[in-house]
Amino acid sequence: MFRVEVIVNKNWETEPVLNAMTNPKLRPIGLPFPVVINTPKDGNNRMNDCRAVYRLSNIDVIVRCIEDLMDPKKNPSSSEEKFRVLPPIIALDNPDCVISVSTAELAYDNAGISQNGFVFIGGSFFLHNGRPDNPLSNVPIPKEGEFYKNNVDKSVYAIFDDKFSQTVTAKFIPLVKNPAKQMMCLASPDYTAIGNVNVTDYSEYKRTDQAAREHFDSKHYSDVKPISIETTHGVVRRSIGNIPMLFVSPITDRYLMFDEDVTDTQNYSASFNAGLVVGEMLVSINRFLSENKDFGFMA
Repeated sequence: MFRVEVIVNKNWETEPVLNAMTNPKLRPIGLPFPVVINTPKDGNNRMNDCRAVYRLSNIDVIVRCIEDLMDPKKNPSSSEEKFRVLPPIIALDNPDCVISVSTAELAYDNAGISQNGFVFIGGSFFLHNGRPDNPLSNVPIPKEGEFYKNNVDKSVYAIFDDKFSQTVTAKFIPLVKNPAKQMMCLASPDYTAIGNVNVTDYSEYKRTDQAAREHFDSKHYSDVKPISIETTHGVVRRSIGNIPMLFVSPITDRYLMFDEDVTDTQNYSASFNAGLVVGEMLVSINRFLSENKDFGFMA
């Protein structure tokens, strides 16, 4: 049985993701209720158990929350602590594919037009060390950065098409702060998540996110597009070896507008919409495997 592992960053993201994935009115018809469910959990929850297990006709799905695994004495945004706990749990679960879910900032200035509420699906990752001197998190990143090229075949991205987008966005919750006029779910193997690693202080996001984007631009990649900036996707990618991986970035804030746009309600709505997307992705991947018998990994 093909195994998919969904890895969600924080507790406050995991709860709305699973709210969407278990709601009998909003989850896809092809997505059953999980056979294992460990939600809701308090924000201080710590456990090694997964949050949910789904069984579809062609895939088994494990849903995990990174924060559940972390030492409560550590900063909950510590990239170093995330990188400590992820490799052993990935080895234990032994997935065939990983889907990383984390709220994110848009990675570009969209001429003043908000895309808050969009959800992007991609598979390339760039890591920038936003705070190399941070005593609360010190995952070493080469000075020139790290880049991981998409390792899932384009045929898989094709299943997340216009029909897919229309299906999920019809259920989306509008975001409160500066919402996009029309929310969309877009997927591309060229989409790149910029990881701003080792930043544990939200007040430093504007400065370090800009530095991360400028670092990415300095590399002059011609065949990928920066789409989101956050702290987790790249750490997950770094933790899993060569396992095929997709990211899901629900956009909570405009480029360099974290302080202006992000609230707890904003995060909840974006995470809930990400759960709607992940649920539909699982059904689509299950159907894809029924028809193709091969997920389409890139060599």
